[in-house]
Amino acid sequence: MRVVATYLALIGAIAGLPAAGLAGQSMSAAEFDAYTRGKTFYYGRDGSAYGGEE
Repeated sequence: MRVVATYLALIGAIAGLPAAGLAGQSMSAAEFDAYTRGKTFYYGRDGSAYGGEE
């Protein structure tokens, strides 16, 4: 049972590696506001749009 738990933990850690590399630096609230001001965001999933925000 311990081997299975160790194996699952290892797989979970490996699966998380690519996402960790894409994260980049965190933005402050002011930086996020400056970055998003004047842009329109569109949301979708699996090729289907479901919303937008100005």
